[in-house]
Amino acid sequence: MPEDVHVETRPAVYRPTQVAARLEISRAKAYRLIRSGAIPSVRVGARGLRVRVADFDAYLEALTAPPSGGSS
Repeated sequence: MPEDVHVETRPAVYRPTQVAARLEISRAKAYRLIRSGAIPSVRVGARGLRVRVADFDAYLEALTAPPSGGSS
């Protein structure tokens, strides 16, 4: 690959503050969503929480997906 080509990579995980920024919500609200299990997280060390990008993306998809079931 040529040296002048810039390839942007996404991180594997987000911090709760990054989740808050991406959703444009408060940090406290992001922590509530994570602690409630609405957005799955993994614990890193004694105090660190991280959200896998795939889990974050799935949460967003669930928010934007049309309701399922109902009448046919």
